[in-house]
Amino acid sequence: MNKIFTQIKKQIIKHKTQYLIAFYLFQVLHVSNLQAQEFNQESLYWTVKTRLILTGSSDHSVPAGYMVYSSLSFEPSVARTLTKNLALELNIRIESHEIDSMTVGINEGLALGSVELIPINLIFQYRPFIKGNVLPYLGIGINYSIFWEKSGSLNSTDLSPGFGPSVQLGMDVDLRKNLLLNFQLSWNTLRTDIKSNGSKLANLKIDPLALGIGFGYRF
Repeated sequence: MNKIFTQIKKQIIKHKTQYLIAFYLFQVLHVSNLQAQEFNQESLYWTVKTRLILTGSSDHSVPAGYMVYSSLSFEPSVARTLTKNLALELNIRIESHEIDSMTVGINEGLALGSVELIPINLIFQYRPFIKGNVLPYLGIGINYSIFWEKSGSLNSTDLSPGFGPSVQLGMDVDLRKNLLLNFQLSWNTLRTDIKSNGSKLANLKIDPLALGIGFGYRF
């Protein structure tokens, strides 16, 4: 009997590295399997939201002298989780902005008209895992905006599409199992050129900041 235990001990000592590697791989596979089960069951879902969006006003233009007023609109969005902490969101809305000329002494306060645009945002979101009913997130992506309607003096001008980065910071608050309340602060670098007969008149910054609140459904 002692000889048998001695032989077993020698084999363990001789192949201890292989045994340790095998044990380590088993643990890794076991943990990965548990994480995969948790990921499949809890982390893959769709979320649809509708937010009320208030965008800020802006007087940033080149040359100076134009004022873009704030806008109130609705923004539907759809998001899909990619991993436990990452998600991809697509949102779109229709905005209407009044634009005035603020050039001192020359048409100061003159209403130039309004523009309607469609901002489209594709956002990658990072969602830190936090237990509880509040889920914060940080999003970074791209914005593409199309100008599709004009009025007043702006009706005879051309406005170029805008393209640039987009950033969002928000949180989802669970109200029920699948129903949530959403708060979001977003920013993008939407700029457009105002042209008349091919000549550039000005470059406008439309959306410096936007505040949103709404509801969502997760499934």
